[in-house]
Amino acid sequence: MGPLQHSESAAVIVTATAPARRRASSPATVWDRVKRTRAAVFGLVVVAAVIGGALLAPWIAPYDPARQFTDGLSPEGRPLPPSGRFWLGTDLLGRDLLTRLIYGARVSLLIGVLANAAALTIGTLFGAAAGYFRGWVSTVFMRLTDMMMAFPALILAIALAAILRPSLWIVAMVIAMVNWVWIARIIYSQVLSTSQREFIEAARALGVPTWRIFWKHLFPHLLPILLVWGTLGVSTTVMFEASLSFLGVGVRPPTPSWGGTINESQSYFLEAPWLVAFPGAAILLTSLAFNLVGDTLRDAIDPQLRSR
Repeated sequence: MGPLQHSESAAVIVTATAPARRRASSPATVWDRVKRTRAAVFGLVVVAAVIGGALLAPWIAPYDPARQFTDGLSPEGRPLPPSGRFWLGTDLLGRDLLTRLIYGARVSLLIGVLANAAALTIGTLFGAAAGYFRGWVSTVFMRLTDMMMAFPALILAIALAAILRPSLWIVAMVIAMVNWVWIARIIYSQVLSTSQREFIEAARALGVPTWRIFWKHLFPHLLPILLVWGTLGVSTTVMFEASLSFLGVGVRPPTPSWGGTINESQSYFLEAPWLVAFPGAAILLTSLAFNLVGDTLRDAIDPQLRSR
């Protein structure tokens, strides 16, 4: 039998031995389910508003985020409350709070997307390798994961951020370094169970390259999990970035940041509550919106994910 005939026979055998995979919901079906869920529609509206504001910040923000108005403080030197000129009031330096919140959305979303993408990539590589190869690879990778999970995530992130002199990119990397372990655990469990099924064993026996097994047979089973975690993870990273900035080890001033704005305004919490309320509301709504969308996507793509 020639190489071509052998390849064709291998494809036939693998296809025959592969179990009937659950049909993945089509994009149209997923969208139909999402738009029928009020919570998801609300989440999509908020997400679209935040993303739109971040992208269009130079055009929709009323002022420059670093501009300090000479009349932006009261005669006693206190921040001004919301008014017709400053819709959300001013901060401690007389800067327009609305403008800084709009530009702060850029920082939060950029870090959220970068950190989450990096965490998904690292977690998928570690989890898939440990689940597929097993043996010493699984032992080493999973013990490393256990060691990382043993450290409180926020404390570890604070320590890393303090050592690495935080900037926007460093904060994103630090958040990814403490978040990948949870994804690795989930991917490991999924790959471990899937790699023991008959169609994977048949592909191995027929000499199908490992990279092809991963791409053609394992990745389609991981895609729903990655899509859901990709959405839910943005919410986690946005809150993580806000926490680090609030604690003073996140994005450095004068770069606008929601958590940094709350940190700068702590001493005026009673006298100027809008300085804490509006950034806090932005963090809350953004995180809630991504969670609502992620939960709905999880049920629309694969209802069985809820029970896992």
